[in-house]
Amino acid sequence: MLEQEAGNIGLPATFEVLAEVDSTQKLLLERPASKIPTGLVCVTHHQSAGRGRLERTWQTRPGEGLMFSVVLRPTDLEVTPLVAGVAAVLAVRHHVPNAGLKWPNDIAIVDDGGVHKLGGIVASVHPADPTAVVLGIGLNFLFSTNRPTPEAAALGDYMSQLPTREAVLIEVLAELERLNHLTRDDVVAEFRALCLTLGRPVRVTTVNGDSVQGVAVDASADGITVALPSGQRQTFASADVQHLRNS
Repeated sequence: MLEQEAGNIGLPATFEVLAEVDSTQKLLLERPASKIPTGLVCVTHHQSAGRGRLERTWQTRPGEGLMFSVVLRPTDLEVTPLVAGVAAVLAVRHHVPNAGLKWPNDIAIVDDGGVHKLGGIVASVHPADPTAVVLGIGLNFLFSTNRPTPEAAALGDYMSQLPTREAVLIEVLAELERLNHLTRDDVVAEFRALCLTLGRPVRVTTVNGDSVQGVAVDASADGITVALPSGQRQTFASADVQHLRNS
């Protein structure tokens, strides 16, 4: 299935399918740079020790999600995390039209009950090749038993018939190829249009534990910009963002 579909992608994709691995991203990052060609996609049926942003764990039960990593060598490293988020959420929108991005690149749905996370993305530069980025993408398809967190969501929560994992994977890769030909400004514009965080009151917590509240007013390759109650604006390149309820 994957080999047949790969010809429809401008990306020169090659696929490595594993029954189980601790982390597809860790596996590729630990390989020599010569062994990870651009477009290599590592997919697994079960990931036992996946990781997300800020070193959080990402765990799923066998068969409940799509977990893969892809090797890119982009011309613009800074905008690559935005490219990944846009590609993933547009693929999901083929099936769940109201999906969007919680900054920086959580695939999510926001409603009166809060933020429901469908999936996430982490991008890492290969330690031996600063031109290579390994994108790790995880997407929940269903939960057969208890959810890992109250905020966790799955495609199956919003649709009666699930797509195949292969179909969604190909959709993500096709979007990555399309976005690869856009300018930075065009990518940022698409990201902003899909970002559920913009215009909302948020609490931003930095890696040092400092926390501020304000309204998210902009997002770019530089980070998210928050208007503080003082009237000042502050941009955060890396932080944890929590959506707050409108007062």
